[in-house]
Amino acid sequence: MHGLRAPGAAGQRLHALSMAAMCGLSGRETMQEARRVARVVDGWQAHFNSLGVSAEATALPAT
Repeated sequence: MHGLRAPGAAGQRLHALSMAAMCGLSGRETMQEARRVARVVDGWQAHFNSLGVSAEATALPAT
């Protein structure tokens, strides 16, 4: 699972919110930006696969 609901994401959300003031963003703006970035990042594998890069090459290592 990726994105804002992935394991560990709660801590990342809290960190982003704590840094919001330094970036001049409200908490709401911070979460909107995080969602926007997550949508882009979550599609990287499909994007590369559509360009002919193999699924094996884009597979994430086991953790």
